[in-house]
Amino acid sequence: MNLQVKPDMKYSGIKKQVFQLKKSRRDGLILQVHHTVPTPNGEAHRVRFVHATFDETGELLAASDHRGNIFIIDLESKKFWLLPNIGSCTMIAFPPTKKGELLIGSVNCSLQLMNIELGTVTEKLDGHTLPPKQVTFSSNGRYCLTAAAQEAIIWNLDSSTQAHCLTLRRDVAVKQVIFMPVSDNILACFQDDSIHVWNFDTFECIKQILPEAWKSHQLKSIAFTRNGRAMVIGGHCPVLVVFCLDVWSVKKVIELPEGVSGIRHVEFLPQLFDAGANKVLGLLSSQGILYFLDIESSLFLENVIVSQTNISRFTCSYSGKYVACILQSGEVNIYTSVPLLEAQSLEETVLTEKAHSSEHDVEPEKKMATHRIVRHSSKQNLLRVHKQLKETLNLSRLRPILKEFGEYPDSYRPLIWRIILHIPCNQPAYMSLIKREVHTAYLHLEEQYSLENRSVLNCLKRLLSCLAHWSSIFAEVKFLPLFVFPFVKVFKNDPFVCFEVVTTIIMNWCQYWFEYFPFPPVNVLSMIENVLAEHDTELLEFYCGAGVKTDLYAWTLLEVAFSEVLPRSDWLCLWDHVLSNEPSFLLMAVVAYNIVCRTTIMSCRNRDDFEYFFHNQNPVDMKQFISKTYMLCNKTRKEVHPRQYLTAFKPLEKGSYPVFNQYPKFIIDYKAHRMEQIRIEEQNILKEYERAMKQKAEQEERIHDAIHTEIQEKRLKELEEVCQEILHKEEKRVADQRQKILAVRQDLRVRELELLDVAKNRLMRQNVQKRHVALNQLLDNIERKRAQQETEVAAAEEEIQQHYLKLLTHKHNLEQMLGTANNVVPSTSVEHHALQLQQEQLANELRKLHSEANSEHLAKQVNIETRVAMLDELLHTAELELAREVAERQHTLQSGQNNIKVMHRETETKKLEQEVEHLLKQLTEVRLNEGTARLHEVVESQADRWALNREQEKLVRLQQSDLPSSFLHPRCNEEIRQQGWSSKQNQQRRDVASRTKASSLRSAEFYRQEQDAVKAAMDVREHIVAESGFL
Repeated sequence: MNLQVKPDMKYSGIKKQVFQLKKSRRDGLILQVHHTVPTPNGEAHRVRFVHATFDETGELLAASDHRGNIFIIDLESKKFWLLPNIGSCTMIAFPPTKKGELLIGSVNCSLQLMNIELGTVTEKLDGHTLPPKQVTFSSNGRYCLTAAAQEAIIWNLDSSTQAHCLTLRRDVAVKQVIFMPVSDNILACFQDDSIHVWNFDTFECIKQILPEAWKSHQLKSIAFTRNGRAMVIGGHCPVLVVFCLDVWSVKKVIELPEGVSGIRHVEFLPQLFDAGANKVLGLLSSQGILYFLDIESSLFLENVIVSQTNISRFTCSYSGKYVACILQSGEVNIYTSVPLLEAQSLEETVLTEKAHSSEHDVEPEKKMATHRIVRHSSKQNLLRVHKQLKETLNLSRLRPILKEFGEYPDSYRPLIWRIILHIPCNQPAYMSLIKREVHTAYLHLEEQYSLENRSVLNCLKRLLSCLAHWSSIFAEVKFLPLFVFPFVKVFKNDPFVCFEVVTTIIMNWCQYWFEYFPFPPVNVLSMIENVLAEHDTELLEFYCGAGVKTDLYAWTLLEVAFSEVLPRSDWLCLWDHVLSNEPSFLLMAVVAYNIVCRTTIMSCRNRDDFEYFFHNQNPVDMKQFISKTYMLCNKTRKEVHPRQYLTAFKPLEKGSYPVFNQYPKFIIDYKAHRMEQIRIEEQNILKEYERAMKQKAEQEERIHDAIHTEIQEKRLKELEEVCQEILHKEEKRVADQRQKILAVRQDLRVRELELLDVAKNRLMRQNVQKRHVALNQLLDNIERKRAQQETEVAAAEEEIQQHYLKLLTHKHNLEQMLGTANNVVPSTSVEHHALQLQQEQLANELRKLHSEANSEHLAKQVNIETRVAMLDELLHTAELELAREVAERQHTLQSGQNNIKVMHRETETKKLEQEVEHLLKQLTEVRLNEGTARLHEVVESQADRWALNREQEKLVRLQQSDLPSSFLHPRCNEEIRQQGWSSKQNQQRRDVASRTKASSLRSAEFYRQEQDAVKAAMDVREHIVAESGFL
């Protein structure tokens, strides 16, 4: 199947998606993964994958592209998902001890551990100065070795710290730095192809291999077998060098055929039951073709992996089940290894071996044959694999492996047990058992065995239920959960196989165990006792002396299948041998355990010590224990050997499960019948009990309800009383608060009124001050104008006096002239009389004009006096009204209910103030008008003077024109004019003086009255202000 992976534009968490695997092709391809993204022009752009790695189980594959996207592909559950992008990756790997985590090396020189289920970074390792390119792990998985071009760091994954750092000079580069399998020694290959090996514990150089020792071929890749006994080196030349690491020497040099010019990468492909001695080597040629080579027979396998585009790198799963190839085009192809591991026939030798012989003389055209493609169907391949497994996994071949290594490989143990027990896989029969409900005997198993792992508990319950449905005795066996629990742990992922394995073990290794049920199997225990009596009489006598019987030292071990006294690894090792031998081996193991631990057993003093010893784990030498068991099986006399009482191994029949009735059926059936009756009676009793309890509960509920109702009513009454009391207190408190609020409001109102009064007084004082200043300015202006008028009047009087003196002088001169000329010209008296008449007429006209001006001035004065009198009356009226208002306000202030009237009075007071201000303005205007009139009068008086002077000048000119120039002397004429006008000038001076005096008197009186009026207005103003301030 082609798996198209497309990451979201915006990462939104782990989202697992399902895919389907295609049927395996003849070349083994089951899945092709490619990654494309759309471009702006609508085309698909392929994103290249650059790294791929399998986890320890071989079912999870992590693949990263050049953009830093990492995809997890689960081949078991057929799901894939995307991890968060943390930048471009330089390498990825699954740590063996960090389950569910992925180690990622990034271009920023850091290492990060990411949880593949949550997508979160759990640890970050900083220390590299260059991006790490390689990673390997120690055999126990605690340490990690990462390498860059010029440095290598060993990390402690338990504490996430640096354990050691290898730093090189700038002119020295390293090709590979890796942990060696099993020994955990550190191997480093430098740029000059020299190889150095250090001890991990002491970091001491234990071996140095120079390129001359293996004829340097520009090393490119190194591969180790899992057991750490062989090493293969490949490079740019068509040669493979195989090292034997036991003696650190070259075992063989293999020349590759002409079609292979060089090696990019080599890696061993594990096989079933090779015990780490890997034989199949995958090698990627420089042409991008993946070959598989059997290094022992020097044969290429039939299948090679050739893609449309060359392969850039490949990796194999830990179990050897899958091979993942990264193509140069960017795809990832996943192959199954079953069709790839078929060896080529012996006639077709595809390469030659060069160690210390001359076989390299074979012609080049015979060095490599044409690779043929296997055309068998996948079904035939699968049948061939099963056939090979059956042929390979027979006891004749497994027992030497078991004897050599002491146990089967952990990863293949379930498969080995399944094959050596000849499991029939009766799936229909098993389905008929599993479809039934959980047996009542194990319905509440979790109450007896509280396991944290719920899945294991469910598997255990399902297995026990199937056994109870298969044979009714297993519903009564109390030790059965302890006996089968270790097998559930081994086959926890396959309950079907687990059931058939346990059934086979019960049918063969548990013979006669249930003949005396519910008592221990006396006949089986007697067999054990007889064997112990033959091989260790002293220990048996010790048991007899201590009162310890076989039900303690033998049956205690059998009913739990040694799971209580052996740790898991030792238990698995023991059962590897038990299942690989006859049924009597288990009984011999009981005797061997007692004999091996006889020293500890004989140190026990009471029964509690024996109970503790046979129910707890004890340190046992497994090699001695197993060897002792084999010795007992081989050296026990035939008469005593349990073999003669037990039947040989017999697997389950295919199609259906056998009937198991090796127990006292009558007792079990009777017990089952009685138990069923007891169960029914118990159910009836439980029903009656439930009914009685229900009635009791109902009665108690009614009583409780009645008591509760009574208590509730009592509490309600108490609560009502408390509420009434609280209500009264609250009402009283509210009333007090209301009184306080009213008092506060009244205080606030008084305070507000005070503030308003203060503000009003302040405003009134400011207005009074402004008006007082204005009045002062007006008085100053009037005073200044009066002083100016007085100055002008004084100047006019002085001018008139000077003119009058001039006239007197002129008159005196004229009189003198007239006295001399009185005799000469007597006829001039008539003319002089006429001139006097004209002067008198002019004087009368001037007096008339002055009288008219005086009358107008008197009228104006009377009008001003009238207005002042009216103003005084208005002021008097305002004073009376203010006094009355003040009295009324004093009366209204005594009662708090007349506040509204006070406000009205204040309004009226404001109106009166406005009227007073208006009157003051009128008074000011009147005074200004009168001052203007006085100024006009002064101007008119000055104009009259100017007119009189002009008339006098005209009269003088007229007199001069009437008299002949020869008759009068000029000086006489001047004296005559002065004398003619002397009376009129005197009269004019008297009139001007009288008018000036009267005007000055009137002005003084006017100023006095004006000052009195202003003073009275100011007094009224102050009185009003005082009254308003009082209010």
